[in-house]
Amino acid sequence: MRVLIISTNTNKAPLPVMPLGACIVADAAKAAGHEVRFMDAMFMRNYMAELERELQWQPDVVGISIRNIDNNDMYHPVSYVAGIIPTINFIKSSTKAVLVLGGAACAIMPQELLRRTGVDYVVAGNGEESFKRLLEAIECDIKPRNIPGLVCNEGSDVRMNLPSQASYDSCTAPDFSK
Repeated sequence: MRVLIISTNTNKAPLPVMPLGACIVADAAKAAGHEVRFMDAMFMRNYMAELERELQWQPDVVGISIRNIDNNDMYHPVSYVAGIIPTINFIKSSTKAVLVLGGAACAIMPQELLRRTGVDYVVAGNGEESFKRLLEAIECDIKPRNIPGLVCNEGSDVRMNLPSQASYDSCTAPDFSK
């Protein structure tokens, strides 16, 4: 399957943050045999034009990473959830891809994010294994069940599976000696 992963974080204050979680999820999808492309909105001059170009690739699934819900500034509040709605609506109007929301913000209010964004699925918690299993279910055209951290609409209700516990057994430190 064709999978596009988008890191939507553009907040550079106090410093830009590397989208490690989204990169790990993209790498897990690639290791599972999917064709994966990655977009990092942080330094793009014309994000929507770049997104339009990537959507011409016709991905089957678009994973959208949201790092924060808001800027935690009560004097000058900014909602990052409201900021990704135009991106989601543009993707919906441009493609038939399944939309999956993930990222650190999804661990805070996954059910509300599903409702507010209108995506097909939300993955709360560590996404590399859950996203890989969701891709497998989509590819096999079966209803995803029992996937840790998966949040989805089920009839008029929202179904939420508990996220799996973090496991860092497979993580290795990069070798900077080379």
